[in-house]
Amino acid sequence: MKSSDLLGVVITSYSNKENLNNEWHLLDKMHYGKDIDWNEKHFRFKAVENGKLVGTIDGKHESGIVYIGTIITAKSARGKGIGTMLIKKAEEFGKKYGAHRTWLSTGKDWSENIFYKKLGFKLIGTLYKATSLEGYAYIVPRDITFLTVAKPYFFK
Repeated sequence: MKSSDLLGVVITSYSNKENLNNEWHLLDKMHYGKDIDWNEKHFRFKAVENGKLVGTIDGKHESGIVYIGTIITAKSARGKGIGTMLIKKAEEFGKKYGAHRTWLSTGKDWSENIFYKKLGFKLIGTLYKATSLEGYAYIVPRDITFLTVAKPYFFK
């Protein structure tokens, strides 16, 4: 006999917070003192130069936060400001939904950390053994401050 059989409960998958929205709003008021709009919106943008894909970024906005899941610039295109433009595009997307902060996570000794620091990201914590491939990962936030960029790239 399974433990769920004892309780008469069946656990299944679902795609959203269906049927418990009132419970979520009660918890929001208890934890934050007000209703929170947990409007999760996903984004995915690419940078194209001369018809060639040179960078991508994806992530989501949720409750005032832009979370960058992945960002990559082609090795041959690095140093041209493409990564900065991709982050700016993600922040512009989030700003439409009321975002005030951007988050991402990165590896402990990754060379990209210099880039993130130049954009104003700061270390706020360390997760030990966060992945099976590396012992550490840093999580870094930054307040949204719309970046200025010189050369336009095409985003789709």
